[in-house]
Amino acid sequence: LFTDGQKISPESAMLMNAWTSLAALALERVDLVSVAKKEALMSETDKLRNTILNSLSHELKTPLAAISGAAATLLEERTNYGEKAQQELLKTIKEGSRRMERVIANLLDSTRFESGSVALKLDWCDLEDTVGVALRQLKEATTHYKIKTHMPDDLPFIRADAALLEHVFLNLLDNAMKYSVLDSEIELGITFDENNVLCTVRDNGIGMPANVLKDIFNKFFRVTGEITVGGTGLGLYICKNIIKAHGGRIWAESKPGEGSTIFFTLPRNIDNAKMDILVE
Repeated sequence: LFTDGQKISPESAMLMNAWTSLAALALERVDLVSVAKKEALMSETDKLRNTILNSLSHELKTPLAAISGAAATLLEERTNYGEKAQQELLKTIKEGSRRMERVIANLLDSTRFESGSVALKLDWCDLEDTVGVALRQLKEATTHYKIKTHMPDDLPFIRADAALLEHVFLNLLDNAMKYSVLDSEIELGITFDENNVLCTVRDNGIGMPANVLKDIFNKFFRVTGEITVGGTGLGLYICKNIIKAHGGRIWAESKPGEGSTIFFTLPRNIDNAKMDILVE
């Protein structure tokens, strides 16, 4: 019966039952979709946590073992080491410490970008000086490679965050060394035109497959398969976001066995550039 006392016809009852069944199915589907989304999110969270732990355990374990071994050797009372041997052990400790610092700095930078707390500190920047600072920080690591720089004498100053660009050069040079054999040549070049500055870091190493070039700037991405290198997969991701924050763009070209080149552009007048610091 309806509320006014009228009887429900069999046709109306069948129609109401059909609509009720459809509504129940729709609600059940919504619930299933919600459960599936939660499970997918948990799966992605677990995958991300495992990726971070695996990256950290690998990237921190190696330099930590080197530091611990060198320190233990220096503290060995029964063995006398000459000054040269002591200096080599101290260099090992220093390089291991700096490697750990770069890993932690990349993790912190990644967190800052994702939280949206990155604010560019723009000032007139001398890219030649910025490159020099990066090379000095990598002095010990780059002794096993032939680093060549190509910059014009009239390279203009640009408005940029020099500290962040220093991170870019550090990560790109570190990436180039990972893909290069010892004693090979790594080139760093800068050119410019009326509107932009173009920077390139080129190695003559093992190169990367063409099908991964679009992914290498993604967070935690690492090349696997026949070509596998160490790293957390954060260096190029951070470079991408720093360049993007400056209104520039970054890309890569590579051929297996013929080396890789990372290119990025920076606007000479960032005040007129469309800036976007949202991470992708």
